[in-house]
Amino acid sequence: MCSICGAAHEGLPFSWGFDAPVYWNGLDEERGAEGYCDTDLCSFRDDSGEWAHFVRGTIEIPVIDGAPPDEDWFAIGVWASLSASNFNWLVEHWDAGPDEQGKSWFGWLSSVIPIYPDTLNLKTNVILRGESLRPRIEVQPSDHPLAQDQWNGIALERAQALAARWMHVADASE
Repeated sequence: MCSICGAAHEGLPFSWGFDAPVYWNGLDEERGAEGYCDTDLCSFRDDSGEWAHFVRGTIEIPVIDGAPPDEDWFAIGVWASLSASNFNWLVEHWDAGPDEQGKSWFGWLSSVIPIYPDTLNLKTNVILRGESLRPRIEVQPSDHPLAQDQWNGIALERAQALAARWMHVADASE
């Protein structure tokens, strides 16, 4: 039974995502036309006229008592900012893995995850994975619930509650 509405939802998805960084949605027509945003990369002029760069990656939260392959991770496709130099390097080396990347890159989380308190601008590490996989986004350790979940893992019951909550948030916004 759903902890939100009491109904039985079949197959609550443990994978969710965002089509663009939150900042893309509020762009005026001129800046939006000058920039671009596809399924993996986004770049546009910010309010100060400087170029802002973003990459889509995945926050993976281990489900410690889930059954593989469908219940072992709760995944959220999010956007993180990148410096111009890291963004340009990534564009040139899209299939690079962590060995070619060297150390992880700093980025600000640029997605508002509705099932967690204020996630915008959490500090993250962006880690390339190669093989045409989206980068892994690690929320830097902190007392924020998202960081705690990612670093410590969550129980299957919590993953199901998060999925139900997200489903109801998504339904309400449509």
